[in-house]
Amino acid sequence: MSTKETLTKGGGAASTSQGLLTLLRVCQIVLALLLFSTVWYIGEFATMWPTPNAKPTNEEVEVEHLVHLNNVFETRGPNRYYVPDFDAAETYLRTVNLTDGPLFVLLMSGETNGTYWCADCERAKGPVADALARAPANTRLLEVSVGTAQDWHDDFNSFRSKSTFHIRKIPALLQYAGNLHTTRLISERFTLDTELLDFAFGTKGPAPRAVQTIRNVEAMTAYLDAYDGSHALFLSFTSGINSHTGRLWCPFCDIADLPLQYYFEQYAPPDAVMLRIVVADSYGAWKNPKNPFRLQTAARVTGLPTLSRVSRDAATKALAVREYTPFFENRAELVAFFQADK
Repeated sequence: MSTKETLTKGGGAASTSQGLLTLLRVCQIVLALLLFSTVWYIGEFATMWPTPNAKPTNEEVEVEHLVHLNNVFETRGPNRYYVPDFDAAETYLRTVNLTDGPLFVLLMSGETNGTYWCADCERAKGPVADALARAPANTRLLEVSVGTAQDWHDDFNSFRSKSTFHIRKIPALLQYAGNLHTTRLISERFTLDTELLDFAFGTKGPAPRAVQTIRNVEAMTAYLDAYDGSHALFLSFTSGINSHTGRLWCPFCDIADLPLQYYFEQYAPPDAVMLRIVVADSYGAWKNPKNPFRLQTAARVTGLPTLSRVSRDAATKALAVREYTPFFENRAELVAFFQADK
């Protein structure tokens, strides 16, 4: 082989190797560009989506609620205030100092041009306003709107479902007891009763009477067996307390509780006695067919609440139990039931 041939072959090998290196470099550059463009596009896409906000702290939530309260809070007269929603009401209640005087909460429907969409609320606004004007000077009233009719009839409405108010009917007047608990409910047609409103506001009322509470059938039966008929005796069958609300778990008992107390104290004979008989601590316990108060026959309990009057025949010594059957909202009937001789 000649020197010329050797040189030619060697040069060809070098040229091939250089070509391969050039191709590899091109591939590396292309891959680098592809990687760069991919990262760039991912970055651009990510900017289209907002970064999730961190969970607000308790302090931030409290400030937000206070700002909302400040924006919606209204003063509607001496010691009378208004907020349009549940959150503002709860925020206000957290700020209240009860040593400054009692606070009552009036739950009403929304308004259109100054008129409540709830007819009962429209009828109640005058009597409640007049009663507040007669109340002690340090008595305060917070009116709260439950919203539109659609809002109110939603079973998950906070006014219905949460423990702060936990009501089923409007209008509703409650006394604030602190720690987001309310008590002494007056609702529906009871809000038209000026005597009852004055009693609730502490303006005037009868002298308190002792009411004996009974929680089992044996104690009730023993009391009835010993009863000689010398005085009027009333039996008020009611529910136990809801541990979340601090009020009676039976909503109808809750509505009737304060009126029954007032009418008994105001209109029953001076020597009359009323037994407050708690039939169950929960709805489930009351619906149990084996509930002792369902099985006993001394005083029939047709539902909750039940009000009955007991008498004993002087000649035969037979015990008679007469149940109050009209609506509890029928003031005249209820007064007559307590006032009757027997």
